[in-house]
Amino acid sequence: MVPYHPIYFVDHETSYNRPCYAVASSHWYFLYFLLQRETETDDLKADTWPFNADYVLSIDLEKKLLKGKLPLPWDDNIKS
Repeated sequence: MVPYHPIYFVDHETSYNRPCYAVASSHWYFLYFLLQRETETDDLKADTWPFNADYVLSIDLEKKLLKGKLPLPWDDNIKS
């Protein structure tokens, strides 16, 4: 069991009842990423959160602990 409370995104086209992937290891990181993204230009948004593993893991160090336990946005089986 994960000792913290990760934040998930749900893909409404797949299932409302099952999370698609984890986007942050806690609500604090989620709020940070969300607010940071709102201040970015459109050019930068595509290269940051939630799909850029290097960017996300450089800030949310606890998310490294989720690898292999929860689906992450940059996992091969998530990308389409």
